[in-house]
Amino acid sequence: MDSSTKAGGHAYHIDFADNQTADSYNTTLRGENRIFLDPESDKTEGLKVTADQSVVLVPQPSDDAQDPLNWNFGKKHAVLAIVIACSFLPDYGSVTGAATLTLQAEEYGISPNVVNHSQSGNQFMVGAGGIVAVMLSAYFGRLPVLFWFMVAAFATAAGQAGSNGFVGFFVPRVMNGFFSGVAQGVSPLYTNTIPDV
Repeated sequence: MDSSTKAGGHAYHIDFADNQTADSYNTTLRGENRIFLDPESDKTEGLKVTADQSVVLVPQPSDDAQDPLNWNFGKKHAVLAIVIACSFLPDYGSVTGAATLTLQAEEYGISPNVVNHSQSGNQFMVGAGGIVAVMLSAYFGRLPVLFWFMVAAFATAAGQAGSNGFVGFFVPRVMNGFFSGVAQGVSPLYTNTIPDV
């Protein structure tokens, strides 16, 4: 038996074995976002589907209320709002330093162009830090990486604020970009965990 399906504008063709069960079907679909099936199909028996019974949920939500797939509309959108805000912070924090370039140049006795190196280094490291955070989160998990990177971002921000010379400001400023990039790198992974937000 086979079924033609369509999801997100992409067509899928799925071949079903005659003896395939709901559990083996669920295992077969791991890694896909959604599979649309004929609601009359006997292959959807035992699988969790949407309220209108037109979409088989992949991954299948558990019966645990703490499972992000089972969160209510409000909780999903609250998490989404926090993730969006955190994603804007690294770039915002990086570019706000531009307003102080002239004052820092006077304080450190160097040209504004040299002071700007701290800002460009910070912006570069936001991107590099995000990539490293994604790789580390694949091994250690998202929450520990997000937590420790944000602790390090806070520490480096405090180091910038308490510095006396340009080098003492430059190093924590650049490293702050690296650790702040976690918000942009790992945030999409959170939104992928809570579909249909």
